[in-house]
Amino acid sequence: MKLGPLDPGEFAALHLIAVRIGRLSEARIAAARLVIQEGKTYKYAAELHHVTAQAVWNTVARMNALLSAYREAKTLEAAEAGTRPKRGQPRPRTAQKTGAP
Repeated sequence: MKLGPLDPGEFAALHLIAVRIGRLSEARIAAARLVIQEGKTYKYAAELHHVTAQAVWNTVARMNALLSAYREAKTLEAAEAGTRPKRGQPRPRTAQKTGAP
C-alpha cells in the first residue's frame, strides 16, 4: 500500500517511531528511505545497506502502516484543535450558560 510522497518531517517522525518500537535496524530504515523517498529498487537499497530485499520490503510495509497511523493522528489532532466541521456535519455541543450561580 503506497500512501504518497512524504515530506522530510514525516520521514523524520517515522524514523523516530520505527527506532523506538524496536526491531528495525538503522540499515533497514536507511534502505527503506531509499525506496520510499528516492524511488530506488528494493534490491539496490538492500545491496547498498547489506540487508536482504525481503527485509527492505518488510520495513517499507511497516513504515507505510506507521505513516498511515501518523497521518490519521495528525488529522485527528487538527480536528481537536478547533477546525470547523465540514458543511452538513453537526457542530459539537457546548455547555449552555445559565444565569444561576
